[in-house]
Amino acid sequence: ALNASLQLQLENARRLRLLRDQWMFRLASYRAYQRTVGAEILQLVKIQPALEAIRRLEGPDPSSLLRLRGRLEGGADRLGHLTVPEHLRATHELLVGAWRFAETAIETRYDAVSSGNVSIAWQASSSAAGALLMVARVQQDFRALLDPPRLE
Repeated sequence: ALNASLQLQLENARRLRLLRDQWMFRLASYRAYQRTVGAEILQLVKIQPALEAIRRLEGPDPSSLLRLRGRLEGGADRLGHLTVPEHLRATHELLVGAWRFAETAIETRYDAVSSGNVSIAWQASSSAAGALLMVARVQQDFRALLDPPRLE
């Protein structure tokens, strides 16, 4: 039993060492990716209060929606055209999805305000909720990518 326990600990130590070496190998690409998309992530973080207001069916006002639409316009397409390493693809797809949900939420909220249709406002609310969840997940993924691996 003691020998099996020691073998297990040795195997865990070897696995951790390999994971940390892999992390060191990929760290430069993580940081380069973060520099490339950092402005877009910051943009999504900055509009979170507006997305929260849309989610709660409380706003923002039409002029703010127009400004937000202008700030987000084309961002998902720019992000979609980036070449991303395979190990970052899932996080990148979440980022693109978050951007698209945010665009949809703002556009749909504007349509709801201009038409006075509560059903459309609920659609905007759903899109805003999706965007907020995805932005939170992207931020969580970035923190995980930049932290060295640990044994669990």
